[in-house]
Amino acid sequence: MKKISIIIPCYNAEKWLPDCFRSLQKQTMNIDDLEFIFVDDASNDDGATVEMLMGFEKEYPDSVLIIPLEENLRQGGARNVAHQYASAEYLLCLDSDDILSPKACEGLYKLAKEYDADLLLFGHDSIYGELHYDEVEFSDDNESKIVYMDFKEHPEYRKPYLVGAIGGFGCWGKLFKRKNVLASRACYAEHVVYEEPKFVLPQYLFADNMVKTDSKYYIYRKRFESTMTSQLGKRILDHPKVQLELYEYLLGLGEKYREYKEELDFHFVYSYYLETLFFYAKNYGAFLPLEYFHEMQQICRKLVPNILSSTYIYTESDRQCFETIFQEVISQEQLKGIADRIV
Repeated sequence: MKKISIIIPCYNAEKWLPDCFRSLQKQTMNIDDLEFIFVDDASNDDGATVEMLMGFEKEYPDSVLIIPLEENLRQGGARNVAHQYASAEYLLCLDSDDILSPKACEGLYKLAKEYDADLLLFGHDSIYGELHYDEVEFSDDNESKIVYMDFKEHPEYRKPYLVGAIGGFGCWGKLFKRKNVLASRACYAEHVVYEEPKFVLPQYLFADNMVKTDSKYYIYRKRFESTMTSQLGKRILDHPKVQLELYEYLLGLGEKYREYKEELDFHFVYSYYLETLFFYAKNYGAFLPLEYFHEMQQICRKLVPNILSSTYIYTESDRQCFETIFQEVISQEQLKGIADRIV
């Protein structure tokens, strides 16, 4: 069995793939222990991305798998398809414009096996724009801090991750045990941005234990034209859509949901309602129609009618934000004022 399956969605990625793949070639772990799953998400660059991927596969036929999609599913859908083919013990997500430090796979796998970790969180560095692999200075991880959490013995350790106080819901910076991913039956949202929480939050629920290290194994590339930076505003309604899908999935878990009902209810209202208002106020191009806002209010009132009694509402300012769920809002101007105050 391979040790780690690395999943890389690709869309018109010819410019960035050489650096991404170089970081995989340079791993200190034996390449025979790794599985690289590249999903071409229906690129429309005259075959440039696919041709480059085929070259990778030709060079490492036992480690590289290319999956071409006829329909663009966005990153979430591409990752869902990759999960069907992944065969390794652990799963790792990598964007096609990002890179891994040379010690990433070896260090992460060693740590995961040492603790028999279901989930492993690790640190990242950032690079900007056109910086290439050979120009990156990788962090020294010799003195990294390691924290082990047994969620079965101490279920309270899980709660801050479920409400989003720490850990985050992005898929990068995390190593997932594939057995747990299969048990959760969780998937990414497809055809949308903000797709990751629908997959990541359930992994916190299904993990019996978790390890955290501050070693910076992932190198995140910040660039203006990336999906998240360029479409945050225009695709604002993707965010509440995904959060509602996630909550419906959580309700279907029965006892797992009931055990952490307060945390999951709070996360739903906070992310579905307040975060959407925050994006409306802060992100360029964002517009939240008044009719949609009324629908959000009604859904929150119906699904979590006692939200104001949540122990996770700590301050009077927070309470005032949540109270707007029950406030009559009659104009777009009034709605924009509420969003601006939440920011």
